[in-house]
Amino acid sequence: MHLPINIVALKKERVISRDYRNRRIGDFLKEMHLTKGRNTGFPKIARALNHNGSPAAEFVTDPERMTFLSVIHCHPNFVGAEQLNAKQ
Repeated sequence: MHLPINIVALKKERVISRDYRNRRIGDFLKEMHLTKGRNTGFPKIARALNHNGSPAAEFVTDPERMTFLSVIHCHPNFVGAEQLNAKQ
């Protein structure tokens, strides 16, 4: 069995994973048409942020891959962005 995606893989342009952490949640999200389950979300996020001129998203996980955090910063020209980004 392969472990879920690690932090090195998250920094690459294309993320590939063959195993699912929680197949039931994945199937539910697919049924609700909220995901396709093909690892296309990371590149879509990067393209959308780049197209918008926003800073790149940050993806963080712990060495055991038990937690996952996505950080999407405000666009620098957004009113109040300095205060929002300073709080982080």
